[in-house]
Amino acid sequence: MNAKISKEEIEKNYNWKLSDEELIEKYFYKKDALWNEFIWKEGFESQNFSLEEKENLINEFKSYEILKSKNEFWLIDLTLKAKEKFKKEQFIDEVFIIEPYTFFSIWKTKFWYDMHKAKWDSDIKVIKNFAKIIYEIYLKLNEKYRFDAIWFIPPTLKWRKIQIMNFIKDYFLIQNDNLKILDIIKIDWTPSQKSLRKFDERRENAKNSFMIGNRNKEFWNILLIDDAIWSGTTLNYVAEKIKKQNKVEKIVWLAIVGSMRWFDVIREI
Repeated sequence: MNAKISKEEIEKNYNWKLSDEELIEKYFYKKDALWNEFIWKEGFESQNFSLEEKENLINEFKSYEILKSKNEFWLIDLTLKAKEKFKKEQFIDEVFIIEPYTFFSIWKTKFWYDMHKAKWDSDIKVIKNFAKIIYEIYLKLNEKYRFDAIWFIPPTLKWRKIQIMNFIKDYFLIQNDNLKILDIIKIDWTPSQKSLRKFDERRENAKNSFMIGNRNKEFWNILLIDDAIWSGTTLNYVAEKIKKQNKVEKIVWLAIVGSMRWFDVIREI
């Protein structure tokens, strides 16, 4: 279920000016055991990759660039992966991520480390940068979809000093105080999705996690904004409830990071 591009397609279609070193600098990141940051070159060279491993990494990064080039927003489109996963039970119509959070299962991208800093360290500089990036992408998406309403996925761990999604929501409202926010309530007594390890557990829990306040409304397009795509179950069931209670043409899901393998059950950030 990987969002993969063949080596042949990469060789045929990759014609950007980014050199191998620039691609490594853009995507590769490394921290030591104490979470001290390496510069990209030091971190990459410290791994002593073989020539074959290095070529595979470079091709992986090139594939990200090719995937982004296939739409005008320069985002990675995971809509087909959603269809493969949910089949007839898919209720989210289009799915986009800004960057993958991991590659080759074990390596984390720069965006993953930044997300970790935003969530666990409440790094306000990183959070502000994410808010700016998301808003600029929203403006581009809105030119095409003309969203009637937006919903920002609420935080699940309330003890965090600064909640990244609440900050992003406030940033949007400062930029546009006429923004229509969907009336969706997180039910607190349900377990956090992060506490559940299995996909089936998350799917059942998602069914009872939210209450939709909007009923019998008519929407053209709705945008759901998230920090990360995990199993995908929560947002798909939220989309199902929205569509069952309202007349909706299309629901688009935008996340900062996500899995190229699609719907990993992870709990790291």
